[in-house]
Amino acid sequence: MPTLAPAPSIETLQLGELACWRVRHGDGELLISQQGAQILRYGRDGQPPLIWLSEQAAYRRGQGVRGGVPICWPWFGPAAQQGFPAHGFARNLPWDLKAHNEDDNGVVLTFEL
Repeated sequence: MPTLAPAPSIETLQLGELACWRVRHGDGELLISQQGAQILRYGRDGQPPLIWLSEQAAYRRGQGVRGGVPICWPWFGPAAQQGFPAHGFARNLPWDLKAHNEDDNGVVLTFEL
């Protein structure tokens, strides 16, 4: 008898000061921070992560996490000389998970800033 893959799931968890969502689908796991809707981890069970995250990553409100896949908006690069945060303000603000849809083919998440 074939083994059925576990049903897709989304759960909330805390990583340091950051609220996160963990998405499981089949043998894959995706970890997304509410702050900046930043992807912090993606990989398959028993395999190394496919996305780099620094060992010095700090999970603090108001600071970018080093590595992962951040949203840099409305600019990329330093802007401190103008009094704005590096890589834009969107990566340090909380995003809302507005909708999600899971089926056998994958998971679709919709976020709103």
